[in-house]
Amino acid sequence: MDEKLIKLGENNQSDQRLPKVILGCLLHDIGKIVQRSELLGKPNQANHSEYGEQYAKKYLKIEDPDILEQILYHHEKWGKNEIPILKNAYQEGKIKKDSLAFIADCADNIASGCDRRLREEGADIPGWKQYRALHSVFNCLYEEKEIFRYSECKLMKRNEIPYPDKDQFTYTKEYYAGQLNGFYKEVDNAKLIPLKEYNFINALICLLEKYFTFMADDTSNEKLGDISLFDHLKMTAAFGSCIYLYAKDQEYTDYYKVFLISSNKTKFYSTKAFILVNFALSGIQKFVYSIPSDGALKNLRGRSFYVNILMEFLTDQFLDRFGLSRANVLYIGGGSVTLLLPNLKNIASEIKNYSENINKWLIQNFQSSLFLEYGYSQCS
Repeated sequence: MDEKLIKLGENNQSDQRLPKVILGCLLHDIGKIVQRSELLGKPNQANHSEYGEQYAKKYLKIEDPDILEQILYHHEKWGKNEIPILKNAYQEGKIKKDSLAFIADCADNIASGCDRRLREEGADIPGWKQYRALHSVFNCLYEEKEIFRYSECKLMKRNEIPYPDKDQFTYTKEYYAGQLNGFYKEVDNAKLIPLKEYNFINALICLLEKYFTFMADDTSNEKLGDISLFDHLKMTAAFGSCIYLYAKDQEYTDYYKVFLISSNKTKFYSTKAFILVNFALSGIQKFVYSIPSDGALKNLRGRSFYVNILMEFLTDQFLDRFGLSRANVLYIGGGSVTLLLPNLKNIASEIKNYSENINKWLIQNFQSSLFLEYGYSQCS
């Protein structure tokens, strides 16, 4: 395959702030688990942003202010009195006008708008439950309003598929502490600490998925509580990386002005700063099943596996062109992948050129058996 396809995108290869945006957004709510586990103190002694910054410094050995600012200041306002913490931090000189905290705040708002839905019943119940179990996203399908919850578990546990149940599950601080400890140990064993190199981000995403998939992002009594913390972190990183690259492409330098001042922020929300892209391999069924009868099962499995690995490889290649991570993969499977990307000035030509080059390679190796199709749509 052409070496040019395998290289990182030249435009973002030297951009050291992009991986910091991704990392900061991936860790922006880590303080929620710290708070629930009571690892660094009682829940009411600090908010989750403060606990997150403390954890990032003490355990993950993060010293970079670009990352720490996103964790500490990713909320525009805080508390019942709606203290404008992000604006205050800027006016007090704690952060600059191009701080990545403004992007993390914007990305977090968009991701929260996607997943925090009010309950139909009891939406006026105040407060939050520290140990509230993750609810099933399929609860809304039951007319009887049965509530299915997940017990304390983690992803990828051998010989065990976690199913939701009608039992009144609640979590414990020991569960949160155990998951947080498991996450830290695996990050440490992988020699990722201190978190200051950025070629490990996809590995970090896998560990976040493993330990935080069965924890509710929002434990408010008013919300459904059926979106996991991992999904929220992943989507925030996807939005954050896209916003950063779009801002760079539009030559924005004053993030405070663009992403915090209300009128400009509202305008940005309606701007088509994103693009949804789908790549799909055509001809899979014929490619997989056009095999001789001798050793058919073995060949079928091999070809099916090959198609899956090829799609994974092509996805990573394309993301590398922009310096993006697996956080931007919305769905991959069945020879198809859907990506959330920044709506850059040259994005359409990048998609077209990439597809054409891949199809040249496919024709050389498989004649007309496989073909890479694509489609995209700009969106706000």
